[in-house]
Amino acid sequence: MHGDYHAWFKKIRQKWDLYDLFLIDRDGNICYTVFKEDDFGINIIEGKYKHTKLANTVLKALSADGFELYASEFDLYQPSNNIPASFIAVPVFENAKLVGALAVQIRLDTMLRSAINSFEEFSNTQYEVVNSDRFIAMSSKINLADSLKQKTENLFAEHAINGAYDTKIFTDDLGNHRLIAYTYPSFMDHPWAIILQSDRITLLNVLNDMGQRLALLVVGLLVLFGLFIGSEKETLS
Repeated sequence: MHGDYHAWFKKIRQKWDLYDLFLIDRDGNICYTVFKEDDFGINIIEGKYKHTKLANTVLKALSADGFELYASEFDLYQPSNNIPASFIAVPVFENAKLVGALAVQIRLDTMLRSAINSFEEFSNTQYEVVNSDRFIAMSSKINLADSLKQKTENLFAEHAINGAYDTKIFTDDLGNHRLIAYTYPSFMDHPWAIILQSDRITLLNVLNDMGQRLALLVVGLLVLFGLFIGSEKETLS
């Protein structure tokens, strides 16, 4: 199996900036990964990673009656040094019979890279990205190593997760007028909160950039799954 798919999957991973790709048989055995980390070769139904977001997402795909995308929230993933990751999986059918699942792993810092670069381009910009469980995924005040380990105390995050968005002007401790914005982008039906503090132009540019990146990622994954399911590997040759 490695020889059949590895070159193609490596090309896909680089093209769409994914972290890893998985092929899982219908019994839950991980038969292929690009990186061959500690999860390679295990059974995600009964093995040591059965409680991970990868296992939960793949099990949904293996229980599907037809083609459908399943996605997880971002969470710490031990085989990848506990770097926050999300998993997206689809069932794979052959002659209308389920044979397994295809899954991809997306790192949080990779998905938000362009937006974070926009944040950090301006020294006066502060940001906080919060998941639906109120844990801080990324922030201008914490390192990636501390991601998803502490809950936010930002009241605007609660508003955003509940479906609100707004901008407000406030005066900071130095007497400067600043703009705070909060919004709730949805990644594969999982709500998030993004809170930014900066000047108006910077905020608009950053939010637009993030929205475009999320849209391109979803479109790219749909293309990937369609190519694999249809066995059209020559399209990316």
